[in-house]
Amino acid sequence: MDKTELLYDHYKETYALHSDMVKKRDAFFVMLCIGITLLFCFLLSPSEVFTSISEMAKDYFSLKLPFQFTIIQSFVWVIILHLFMRYMQTNIYIERQYKYIEKLEMGISQSFQVTFSRESANYENEYPLVLNAIHIIYVWVFPILSIIIIALKIYFEKIQNINIIPFIFDSIIAIIIILLNIFYLSFLHKK
Repeated sequence: MDKTELLYDHYKETYALHSDMVKKRDAFFVMLCIGITLLFCFLLSPSEVFTSISEMAKDYFSLKLPFQFTIIQSFVWVIILHLFMRYMQTNIYIERQYKYIEKLEMGISQSFQVTFSRESANYENEYPLVLNAIHIIYVWVFPILSIIIIALKIYFEKIQNINIIPFIFDSIIAIIIILLNIFYLSFLHKK
């Protein structure tokens, strides 16, 4: 196997890993949207959401929830934190891979003396306006909206005078999520 074949095989494997991570990122994004929506519902109508979760647990799993509302809510916070971490890790991996894939494509182009730029120059050439709008939603709107919802949720938990221990726990998780979002935004926009 010569150097060019080795480079091309490496490119195919790298791109396959990249594509797999894009699928994972999309799945994490959907789960994160569901989790944030659930948190938002807890913000609007906590007792109704808790009742619905209890009924679903009873209907689908024949399980009676022996927990208080605050325990379920804290569990949702933990799940959202985990989803945020996985979503951000995956997306940062994907963003970092674009430069590497571009280098591989340039190396293959030089080796074969052809234009090989599916994921680099060709992808960015004549980038459609709709993709710019979608990009803005992913890298600005979603993180900022998440920060706003999380800040509002923790603010209303404080107003509702719930048990202090779950509130402290939820507040710590909320602060971590907000900080992660800020760090994530700074990573995406450092260019």
